[in-house]
Amino acid sequence: MPSSTYSRDEVVAEVTSYYDFIASVYLPTSVIKRPPPGGWSDITPEFLAPLNKNKNLLDLIRHLPFVVRDEHDEPYQIFEGTSAVDFTGEYIKKSFCSSHPNVDIAEPPKDWGKLPPHVLALATPAEGRNGLYFFIDTERGVAIVCDCQEGPRSTKLSKKQESDDDEWRAHATYTVKDFFTSLKEQFRSFKVIATSERVVEKAGGSDYNPDKRRKEIYEEHRVFTDRYDKVACLERIKEVEP
Repeated sequence: MPSSTYSRDEVVAEVTSYYDFIASVYLPTSVIKRPPPGGWSDITPEFLAPLNKNKNLLDLIRHLPFVVRDEHDEPYQIFEGTSAVDFTGEYIKKSFCSSHPNVDIAEPPKDWGKLPPHVLALATPAEGRNGLYFFIDTERGVAIVCDCQEGPRSTKLSKKQESDDDEWRAHATYTVKDFFTSLKEQFRSFKVIATSERVVEKAGGSDYNPDKRRKEIYEEHRVFTDRYDKVACLERIKEVEP
């Protein structure tokens, strides 16, 4: 895929659309932080120096919306076991600005090597390695989803792994638009399901499981329609026994 397919505005629009979508289902709208005109002024090359990213990626980060992710609170999940990296949060500021910067919250495990300057970790596992990484490759204009536990599941746009440091290249790869469209569709088809305003799980396959009841509740409240009452629905969802 030629590098000309990358568009900062497209990535920003797709991320924003996705966050708005999950906010319409379960995520509190108040935890979505939107960039001011001109981008986030405190996200500077100096601030992001520990990540060693190029100008294109720095420009993208400056214009992205973020979901609040604090150090001590349970993180809000934007997909199954997955939370967005919040580059405007106090947690990441404290990590980056210390005398010994810690970039673990914004990078994959060290045994994967370091992401190249043109690749952004948009989201990481909510806890440990039990979750997904969402990467944006600004050189190719693609989105990549990695599961540390499962290993690479290649797609047509995936690249071959060339060294021990670039396993991320071999994982499922999509155009940016197709990637976020797929995530939305997995919610609409109840392949994944929000069990609270913070937690998203892969739906169980049995007829006798809590997710079957959760699906019924979402449908009773007309989720994905203009008549959906998110507050009332989530109150009932919380009452479902795990």
